[in-house]
Amino acid sequence: MAREYGYQELKLFPAALAGGAKFLSSISSIFQDISFCPTGGVTAENKADYFALSNVFAVGGTWVAQKDWVVSENWQAITDACIAANQPA
Repeated sequence: MAREYGYQELKLFPAALAGGAKFLSSISSIFQDISFCPTGGVTAENKADYFALSNVFAVGGTWVAQKDWVVSENWQAITDACIAANQPA
């Protein structure tokens, strides 16, 4: 339905429960004009699996802003996690 409205970038949530990177890889040939931002189950450890796919343009994950960091206003930890998230695995 999103394709019918001209959308080409979609969020996939919960990505892990939908089958993760393997699922996105398996649908890439069917939806060649659609790319995804998977969230839900994306971690620092598996983000590279998603970024290796041609149909993934971004990922979302809570590991970059953990609740205790926000509550304690530990902005440096959040900044460091965001910088690390942009580095190759």
